[in-house]
Amino acid sequence: FQKFLTMVSLENARLKFAECVGLLTVLGEACGKTLERLYLWKAFTFDHLLTIQHSYCKEGTSTETRSFRYNYSKALSMYISLKVLAVNFSYLVGDNGEIILSLGSLTEGCFRELQLLCLEEDLSIVMSLYEGDEEEILPDSTWRKAREICPYMKVYMAIYSIPQHDLLKKFLSPSMPLCSFHLSSGLNAEPFCWQVDITLRTFICWYSLLLECLYLHLWQNRDILDGMLLNNCLDSFPYLKSLEFIGIIHHKDTIEKICKKIKDSKCLALKKLRILVQRIPSQCKLNLKLEIERIQKEYEGVFREKYIKLQIGMYRC
Repeated sequence: FQKFLTMVSLENARLKFAECVGLLTVLGEACGKTLERLYLWKAFTFDHLLTIQHSYCKEGTSTETRSFRYNYSKALSMYISLKVLAVNFSYLVGDNGEIILSLGSLTEGCFRELQLLCLEEDLSIVMSLYEGDEEEILPDSTWRKAREICPYMKVYMAIYSIPQHDLLKKFLSPSMPLCSFHLSSGLNAEPFCWQVDITLRTFICWYSLLLECLYLHLWQNRDILDGMLLNNCLDSFPYLKSLEFIGIIHHKDTIEKICKKIKDSKCLALKKLRILVQRIPSQCKLNLKLEIERIQKEYEGVFREKYIKLQIGMYRC
């Protein structure tokens, strides 16, 4: 096996659990001291992972399953120089979150970035393992312990096609050091209420001083988010550097009010504002396009002086 690698990607490999753990073990033995970035999105086959996770969390766990889990934790413990780990959320569940704490570079205090991908398949695994609402998927105590060991660790989370807040919240925890959050609805045939306002209120309570990047990509959303975008996102996250919204705006003056608020502010950390409008109810596309072009032209100079990248436009759909 090649040695001294600093970055490896097994993204979309879709290996069986034992195969992937075996590969991670060999890789750890060869490059555990040098590897800094490891990407494992969809590295496991979901149906096989579900079988392993499900059998582990139930009574009468087989020796083979315990061996899989032990080898998985042991493999991750070899990566003592790892700074970036990208995994699906379901790869970390079980053992009360001990998988995270087994990461070698985290125990060494040098780990920096955990990129979590949350798909419908991850939700299926989580829901099959934890049927009760009272059960914690990744206990808050695990996140607190991880932050104590490695205070500079940040979490970058992307959630796709998981609409209801009650489901989405299963991936969150108050002590999670959430730095970046990307919510995408995917392409839905029917307009859907994504309860984003409830999610953002939770973020204000838990991550007000942590969140740096917020991306909301909503396809034909029914949520009325004008006030939330205008007031809460700009006022409640003082360290927000990037705000991106794709979806329906319900009031035509919302975009200009957002731009004016940023223009008049002296303390915002914002470096990027991107708003792509699918439509505004009761507003024809031609008039909307002309209005958006006017706002972009009027404010881009002011934003440039503030070193803020501005992009306002129509979303092609």
